[in-house]
Amino acid sequence: MKTLHLLSFCLLMVANETRKFEDCELFYKLRDLGLDGFRGIDVKQYVCMAGFPANYNTEYYETEEGVPHYGLFHLSGQEWCFNERRPSQNKCNISCDYLLDDDIADDVRCLKKVITKKGLEYW
Repeated sequence: MKTLHLLSFCLLMVANETRKFEDCELFYKLRDLGLDGFRGIDVKQYVCMAGFPANYNTEYYETEEGVPHYGLFHLSGQEWCFNERRPSQNKCNISCDYLLDDDIADDVRCLKKVITKKGLEYW
């Protein structure tokens, strides 16, 4: 039984790994996820957004004026995702934890909602 628990724990840890991208690697990944030209914005601008302040790190987390911000694109836990610690509008219908892992497809889906509703003015 202990072996099963240990195996489950290890699988959970691997599934939730974080990642720090290189800028060119992120460029191609974001392009492949459909961001090049999305809403008239060049993919290079999205790469730049992920560079500051997250430094291309998927586990980026920061609290500004009491509001938590998550992941590569610094998305608000008060507006865009649900963090189970405070009320949220959760406009992307996603747990904030998913914005901190190495699978950025869900981050990009949420980012597209932000861009559609607020444009680059959000940042």
